[in-house]
Amino acid sequence: MLSQPCKAQGSTLFQRAAFMSTSLMEPRAQCGDGRILLHVCASVPDNKYNKQEVALLFVNLKETKEQTQQWAHVWYWKGVLSPQIGRHSAQCLCCTGQAGLSAFLLARAQESVLGRCMPYRSVWIICSPNQIEMVRNQLRKEGFLNSFYQFSA
Repeated sequence: MLSQPCKAQGSTLFQRAAFMSTSLMEPRAQCGDGRILLHVCASVPDNKYNKQEVALLFVNLKETKEQTQQWAHVWYWKGVLSPQIGRHSAQCLCCTGQAGLSAFLLARAQESVLGRCMPYRSVWIICSPNQIEMVRNQLRKEGFLNSFYQFSA
């Protein structure tokens, strides 16, 4: 009995293709997968969104009192945004650990998952118009961030 090969039934312990090893580098295309929607723009969204499900993140900007009323969360991040940071791949030694904005977003996602704050479905990152592409590109390179957030089209 022991000499006969036994075929595993159901799912096996080992994968034939390591899906997780490369999947975190590319944002997933499917909607409704449980991730938080991430928008990068220069102004606060209009009133067509349910404000109780939206968090605002002001990046190096001053806001008005009217802009911050009735949203689920209003956060502020002040730091250095440089095209040099995150210029290489996510595993590059000179770029690792320098993206404070992505660490900030990961900490907010962790608070939400652990139930330490009011839940939200999307985050609007508000930054100056000349920094939109830099912020978007920097965050898209963060592989682990893509497991919690889905970038809007």
